[in-house]
Amino acid sequence: MPGKKQKKKRSRATVTAREAPPVPVYGHGEILTALQKAFPSGVFLVSRLYDPMLRLSDRTPHVFIPDTHIVPLREIENWPGRVLPPSRTDVLKALLDALDKLRKADPSITVWHLGDLFDLWRTGPVAGLRTADRLERIGRDWSDLMNRFDPSHALPIRRLYGNHDEALGSNPRILPRQFVPEDPGNTAGNDMLVTHGHQFDPLEISWPASVKETLMRGFTEVITPYARDFMSACNPHWMPPKDTTYIPPATPKTSDRAGFVCPELTEADPIPLATDTWNVQEIKLVVRPDVNPLNLATGPAVVQDERNPSLWSLGKIVAREAGAAGYSVALTVVGHTHNPRIIRGQQLDGSPFVLMDCGGWIGPRFLSPAVNPIIHNCTIGVRVGSDIRIYQLSADTYDWQKELDSI
Repeated sequence: MPGKKQKKKRSRATVTAREAPPVPVYGHGEILTALQKAFPSGVFLVSRLYDPMLRLSDRTPHVFIPDTHIVPLREIENWPGRVLPPSRTDVLKALLDALDKLRKADPSITVWHLGDLFDLWRTGPVAGLRTADRLERIGRDWSDLMNRFDPSHALPIRRLYGNHDEALGSNPRILPRQFVPEDPGNTAGNDMLVTHGHQFDPLEISWPASVKETLMRGFTEVITPYARDFMSACNPHWMPPKDTTYIPPATPKTSDRAGFVCPELTEADPIPLATDTWNVQEIKLVVRPDVNPLNLATGPAVVQDERNPSLWSLGKIVAREAGAAGYSVALTVVGHTHNPRIIRGQQLDGSPFVLMDCGGWIGPRFLSPAVNPIIHNCTIGVRVGSDIRIYQLSADTYDWQKELDSI
């Protein structure tokens, strides 16, 4: 119409004048080679999904480090199997060294820590200690690690906060979540959401603290330490148990597939890349005519998720709701549960949705019947385009008493 100004189409170029990011040079091959060089005792593929239907537009290589739960040395013995043991700090430093070398050669590589870097809830007394004082206590033993993860470091790591270090959210450079690409106007493909994951935990968002505390303290003697640890993640006032004797979990039977992270993994082929889908949990959509049989407007059939793994439902809802802000989230990356897995399913409209839970760095893990029976849980996530993977770093035997003797 004459005299009327035409609206410009919203695009990444018009939204921001930021400097263009570096063009990626490295991919999965170079990252895996660097990891194998840094960890000669073994790198193992826990899960892999290559799915072009995800249409993830960002080609930047991403490396995700999940929960590490670092506490002062003097606090470690109070929390058997629930905080980062001394030997794993060396593994963490070796990982950071390998990633620094990669980033010097390819500055596009983005490294994340998904939250719960430090365990502030398990540092010092419950009351009367400021966050700064808790960090100061951790820094007495781990100042070198604190410096490596400092947001102002020369090779910065993107930091998110978790439920155990939520107080760090006062730092504007430590975020609750982040979308990639950040600009919702970029419609070249689908987006990724990166967050700690406790935001999808029903225990975190549904129960008042008083109820959680009553339940946890009341059931201390009848639930396993690992179940108790998951529950206590929701309550900063959970105190160390009186008896801190570590009792390792029983080795599962070979036939107990659920007892292993990756039951089909073999020593002969620790990184099976021949298939695009490896150890991925599939969530199918099913028709349930019995759920809404009288709804004539939409028909009698309702499509629902067949199963509901932890974090899945709320994670999918949050991804769908991000559409109101212009995002199209096909992949959500989390930590929090310490349970490494990739879960693939669909939104109700049929669009793909994947949850990558990168695991954690605390407690023991049974990887597979063919690998050292009980090892340290040390997993990371790696994403390049629509190819996402989770690796276990090293297969060192988990020995809590040996960890305590080293302090």
